[in-house]
Amino acid sequence: LAPVTSSARSGPEPDVVPVDGPEGPTAPTLPAATGPADPASVRSWLEQAAEARRDGRLAAAVEWSDRAMRAVLDAAADRELRAEAAQLRALCLFQFGALHALVDESATVLPILRADGPAASLVRVMRAVCLAANETGQFGLALSLAQECQQLAMGTGDRGLQSLALNALACTFERLGDPWQGERLMAEALALAREHGQRAEILIALSNFTALRIGRYYLLRDARGADEAREPLVPALETAQEALVLAREQGDPFPQVLIEGNL
Repeated sequence: LAPVTSSARSGPEPDVVPVDGPEGPTAPTLPAATGPADPASVRSWLEQAAEARRDGRLAAAVEWSDRAMRAVLDAAADRELRAEAAQLRALCLFQFGALHALVDESATVLPILRADGPAASLVRVMRAVCLAANETGQFGLALSLAQECQQLAMGTGDRGLQSLALNALACTFERLGDPWQGERLMAEALALAREHGQRAEILIALSNFTALRIGRYYLLRDARGADEAREPLVPALETAQEALVLAREQGDPFPQVLIEGNL
């Protein structure tokens, strides 16, 4: 998922701020606004959300993106603006930790994006929902989304997008208890990302490859003991170190924190 970029200054913080619930941070679920909003207003809200996310004000980012997303759910709204809002909304919710909200909202958002037709934005949002479903234990939904995501990405012919879709499928297999299949798919995802040459896709593949290998270590440790389980940690360290270099160059603190935690 790529954030919207803008140099616009932020305005007042939205009135409603999400709070921590019993299952972690929560955010309001959508109902659609009545009729499409003025595109200039939606653009302004997206800029506010993007700036808040970059500044680490994730609660505000969630609220601004909520306001923008509600405004573009109407069928008459601009499709490109809707695609942009959906991608940023998914990114804000995921980074804020509102994973249940992301999955819940997908029941409204994904059918609309599907109706708009196959597009990179649909694959990217679907991938985020798949990862959120994995993290919240909704593995059947995650597998279904990962498979659909891969089929859609293959249809675009975009190798970078195919890498992201394979990445989601690999993470899902790891969560289903098959890290070996997950690693095989992640190796394919990383190779596609390197071939495509986009640093963001390479970073995502390296970071998740590290997590998969660490997951295999824990699985082996529980079955065979720590000494026999160490083998995956050597390549995990290599992918983590390469990922950290890319993350520092990118300048976004979110992946840096995740990678440093794995290290």
